Amino acid sequence: MDNLSDNEKDIIKFLRETKPYEKIEIQKDSSGKPDYYIIHRSQKIILTK
Repeated sequence: MDNLSDNEKDIIKFLRETKPYEKIEIQKDSSGKPDYYIIHRSQKIILTK
């Protein structure tokens, strides 16, 4: 993993930290520059009684 950028390492870290029912969406930045991403994290919360 030495050839990965810091942003790519962060993405892998996000993936490893995901919780059950959590979703990570990775989108390229609108500028199209290499290694620029928009990350959206969402989590489904289930409430039970």
